[in-house]
Amino acid sequence: MKKFTLFLSALLISVMSFGETATLTFEAQCAGAGTDDKGNAWVVTSDAEETQYDATKGIHYGSGSKAVSFLQVSTQAITSSVTKVVVNASGASRTAGKLTVTVGGVSLGSEVSITSTATEYTFEGNATGEIIVKLSQESATKALYVKSVAVTYGDDSGENPGENPGEDPGEEPGEDPGEDPGEEPGENPGEGGSDLWLLVTDASTLSVGDQVVIAAVEADAALSTNQKNNNRGQANVTKSANTLTINEEVQVLTLETGNKANTLALNTGSGYLYAASSSSNHLRTETTLSDNSSWVITISEGVASIIAQGENTHNVMQYNQQSSLFACYGSASQGAIALYKKASAEGVILAPTITGEVNFLDKTTVSITAEEGLKVYYTLDGTEPTNASTEYTAPFELTATTTVKAVAYDGDKASAVVEKTFTKMSILTCTEAVALCTATATTESYIVRGYVTEMIEAYNDKYKNITFWMADAQDGGQVLQAFRVKPVSDTDQEVKAGDYVEVVGTLVLYTKDGVSTPEINAGGSVKILEAAPTTAIDNVTVDQNITKFFENGQLVIIKNGVRYNAQGAVVK
Repeated sequence: MKKFTLFLSALLISVMSFGETATLTFEAQCAGAGTDDKGNAWVVTSDAEETQYDATKGIHYGSGSKAVSFLQVSTQAITSSVTKVVVNASGASRTAGKLTVTVGGVSLGSEVSITSTATEYTFEGNATGEIIVKLSQESATKALYVKSVAVTYGDDSGENPGENPGEDPGEEPGEDPGEDPGEEPGENPGEGGSDLWLLVTDASTLSVGDQVVIAAVEADAALSTNQKNNNRGQANVTKSANTLTINEEVQVLTLETGNKANTLALNTGSGYLYAASSSSNHLRTETTLSDNSSWVITISEGVASIIAQGENTHNVMQYNQQSSLFACYGSASQGAIALYKKASAEGVILAPTITGEVNFLDKTTVSITAEEGLKVYYTLDGTEPTNASTEYTAPFELTATTTVKAVAYDGDKASAVVEKTFTKMSILTCTEAVALCTATATTESYIVRGYVTEMIEAYNDKYKNITFWMADAQDGGQVLQAFRVKPVSDTDQEVKAGDYVEVVGTLVLYTKDGVSTPEINAGGSVKILEAAPTTAIDNVTVDQNITKFFENGQLVIIKNGVRYNAQGAVVK
């Protein structure tokens, strides 16, 4: 049996009323490898000796002189519930071929007989697992063809199909008899329209203690206090430029420190918003903080990426405009969201804002700002600041990992305490990074430098990320995977094989179906660097005056009093 890997020359993504639909259209001979824009790998297997292509009927296996008894297209990458598969398939003239679709070993629909005319066959059901589209025939003397496969999976409503079919996205709080009594809606309602809510354009301005609202980017809607079984409803809001006017139905969230480094928790007043599933689009509230309610928040041009860091993989918060709700998805496949931060409140002292490069190499400069007329005090030792602490008068430098806590005073009246952790990071080679990968993602972020050896997915304008393999040498092969990392600038969107890059993120050993992949987690960043120096150190042998050691995760060589890096370049 010969095995071929599917080349996806065209991928169309559409959203239907009951899920996401990924359509694979074969427009070239099936050779090489490819993945769709969600990272889903597909393969084609057949017992035919070779493949051809027909512009009308698609990929073509077998003929009257080249035996073929089956042609199979499959993927294990789609983990959401599959509700429909549409296959455009056919056979040679007078074919007696059959077409079946199974998901997780369960038949989706019934077996059909194919004809010599390219026809779309629809298979419906509800199952999870490996998707196998199989054409077969008893007489291995006819050609088999597949033009396209469209898979509808997931559930836009945020519910499993059939799990709660009667729920109305617009229902009033409390009408759902199955609602968790521990998730009372309305315990922390919006403060009213008199407050000023400003669009957050820089995640570094967010601090513990801030009050925020999550809103849709392309709709006048915000996350509401209406906690359904498996998602949050929407409340109507009014937008004007970069400001937001809310009402009492809008959920106001207070930022707290998450379970993992560089994460924040979203406190509703009765618990923490969390990504609740790996197979369904659930956004719920839990009373005890966990990794699934610890979110990495990044912001680019006013669009917020809010991704939970627990084991549940439907962890990307999004707005579903069709169903008028907020839920968590396996990728950024729905409507974009934004954060608005409370800027003023009558009779309340606003907390100061701490800014600076939170992940740094040698040093970082920290600034603290507050409303005019307020005095600001801060601590660097983890203690709570008061007006007896160090008064802030000018920016200061940090050279080690430090948590800065600050408070603002108007006379003897204090604001809430805010804090931000600044982390001195280690620079790793790809090999060193792999050694740190475990089944649980690291809580610390690392800087990893190396060469891009193979592109898995080029920059995707919709999801704003890139996936590739990297290694310590240009021909180093598949050592460490940078998974769905975001370019730092427009220039970095053009990253390609052979580039020397710097990737920042947490590390994990991702295992699926017995295959483990060391990777930099989704949500990291990438930027292109100048090519690493390649000048060799002359006559480096162990009997010379040479000292070798690691500093900040990088190999340093001292030869005859001169400092070199691992690539042999002089370090000044």
